[in-house]
Amino acid sequence: MMNSDTDGVYTKTQAYNFLKGLLGLSKKDFINKKFFSLFFRESDNLYLIRQPEDIIKMIFSKEGIAELNKMYYQKKMEHDPSAEQVAQKIMFIVRTSLVA
Repeated sequence: MMNSDTDGVYTKTQAYNFLKGLLGLSKKDFINKKFFSLFFRESDNLYLIRQPEDIIKMIFSKEGIAELNKMYYQKKMEHDPSAEQVAQKIMFIVRTSLVA
């Protein structure tokens, strides 16, 4: 997993690859911009992490975000309308976990 070289500052590629690693996605896969923005904010073409990496990693493991994400994409590929509910659940879990 790629860590930031300088205290929570990432390039766009590093930031996306950090989250992709936590989700178990390949570097070619896409991540929703709304989901991405929960973890990073842009400043002068650099991306600042909103919480320390350890906290984000803990949220992913404790809340099963990678598994929920897999369920979301499976439902989305099957054109299952409940995919949107899974996406909303993921966003809710992440938002509340980051605030706590």
